[in-house]
Amino acid sequence: MLEDFLQFLVPNGENNQLLKIARSTVNNLPKQDELPEPEQKFAIGHESKAMIHTWLAWQKTPGKPFGTAITARFLDGNAPEAILLVDWLRRLYR
Repeated sequence: MLEDFLQFLVPNGENNQLLKIARSTVNNLPKQDELPEPEQKFAIGHESKAMIHTWLAWQKTPGKPFGTAITARFLDGNAPEAILLVDWLRRLYR
């Protein structure tokens, strides 16, 4: 999913403390089958979507779409993974 890739664009990646908290928060929500009325409203398998949106919601200006989050430098469009993807896309569509 796109959100799996976007985690690579979070500044300091796995060392980003807010990303760790967002991941922990999402992972610690009661699962859909653990409560009569589940607190986890997103589909099983979409944890990365919930996590990156949670992380973006905690930024200085919450709720920015992905592209705008890159422009605002919440996400790093110059991360090595982003450069590799852009290079691959250029070669693919050349």
